[in-house]
Amino acid sequence: MHAANLQAWYHCAVQRAECRSAPTEEICCLGCCCRRCIGLPAAFRRPKVRLVPRKAKEASSDTESTTSLSSDEESDAPMAPQAPAQRPEVNFVQGEVSDRTLYCGNLGGEASVADVREAFQQRFRLLPAFQEKYLKHGVSHVVVQVNMGKGRGNFAFITFFDPQLASTALLFNGMSLCGRRLVITWPMDYTPPHDGALPGLDVAPLRRLGMLPQAPRDRRPDRPDRGPDLGKAARATSKARPKPKSLRHIFIGNMPEGQDSMQEVSELVTCFCSELPSFRQELGPAMLGAAPRGGGWLVEMQSPELAMEAARCLREVILSGRTLSVYLTFGRDLDISSAGG
Repeated sequence: MHAANLQAWYHCAVQRAECRSAPTEEICCLGCCCRRCIGLPAAFRRPKVRLVPRKAKEASSDTESTTSLSSDEESDAPMAPQAPAQRPEVNFVQGEVSDRTLYCGNLGGEASVADVREAFQQRFRLLPAFQEKYLKHGVSHVVVQVNMGKGRGNFAFITFFDPQLASTALLFNGMSLCGRRLVITWPMDYTPPHDGALPGLDVAPLRRLGMLPQAPRDRRPDRPDRGPDLGKAARATSKARPKPKSLRHIFIGNMPEGQDSMQEVSELVTCFCSELPSFRQELGPAMLGAAPRGGGWLVEMQSPELAMEAARCLREVILSGRTLSVYLTFGRDLDISSAGG
């Protein structure tokens, strides 16, 4: 009996060795391939592979040799240089100019266009959200255009790269520039989109660095740990503020050289505004006066309604390849005689 078992074990071990060296259709080994598994327990395991006839074995060996030769030839051939993987392009929706233009007031007299541009650039580059969404994809210039003007104090109209950056810059209200706290808000003629303005990026890192004032917190009288209700006094102060006396001034800038005289401005405003619905001929000319301000013209219109319509109409005018920059703004009443030159 012992001899019979030994003979059976020897027969299975030989068959197992043949199975390991033979080409197969599904799997290349029978159980484990280590020498330790050639013993009696592994020898009696049921084979998991199927032997292939000798002719098929020779054909498969020829195929493998041909494949190895072709792979060696391909490896010896010089490989063509591959272009580096390009970063996925991101399409930024810039939208209308009016949706990404802000009013910046309380500028000092020594503040220049470069100072204003650099102040915003510096703060945006420190925002992790801006680095991830814009700077990573090659957008480094935040401010597209700065139009300086002078009225009741110096001011500027700043156009940003897209509406979301404008919404973020709106959170910079109160930041310091040349020793002054800036007033940053939407222009008077701004009309929000139907779905609302895009939310701004997270500016909390700038507040922690002290580059922006701390965000106001909601103080309620039912929370004694937060102190008294300071919002009530602020609301009473805002109600007591007098309303602006005039909203009928527009600023016209970015005019071509040689076409920015008083006569050119008067003809431009009269030509475009005489056909507007808010123009009333019985009240006189459409433009009551104009004065040079900050590289452009501060124009006093016939009425606030006409000023708003004129700002929207003239904003689409292109003179000698340059698009006019027109905004509704504040201004003192000008001398009517200045309209005539």
